[in-house]
Amino acid sequence: MRIKPSKKVLLSWIDKYVPEKDLFFLSNEILNKMDIKDVLLMPIDEFFNHNTYGQLNYGNSYEYWNIKNAQYVIIAENEWIGRLPEEQRQLILNSQVLCERGLVLPVSFIHEIEKIPSSFVIKGNVVIQRSMWEKLDKSMKEQILTTMVFEWWDKGECEEPPKTVPHFLLPFANTFGHHQGANCLAAVLFAISKGKQEWFIYEWIH
Repeated sequence: MRIKPSKKVLLSWIDKYVPEKDLFFLSNEILNKMDIKDVLLMPIDEFFNHNTYGQLNYGNSYEYWNIKNAQYVIIAENEWIGRLPEEQRQLILNSQVLCERGLVLPVSFIHEIEKIPSSFVIKGNVVIQRSMWEKLDKSMKEQILTTMVFEWWDKGECEEPPKTVPHFLLPFANTFGHHQGANCLAAVLFAISKGKQEWFIYEWIH
């Protein structure tokens, strides 16, 4: 049995996949080549301890755990990257591929690659930023996210729940989540509560 994200789940992902502020991770070497203005610039250690940018939606989308060889982070409004001279834009976007942050997808994941602005196509990858994401049509966003599910996250393969599964677990079996933050301990505590504390299942529980 294979499952796909429901329309409700896809709409939720479309809304939350790309955070409102753009983040760019840079090495010292690249930063020294730039004339940076109209943005916030932070050392990466300070950035990771920041109350706003430490939130799950940023960490999940940009995949902080993968980032390598970056010493600074630019925080910018979503139109900033589009206003830069092409040479600087290419330098920054290329750095996002090299540091292995999230929101960088192989070109093969995108069926209508001609709809992606050429500036954001770097070495066989597409670097996704908020303003660019907002300009894509909904069907294209659905296609990209559905492809990601089957290529990276989960093949959608699952088994029918046994007949002995309690009824309060059935709405959550063989589904994709649409809230950021839930983890496996949350699911266990929800099950132990026998479904009485449904809010547990949407929490990141330590």
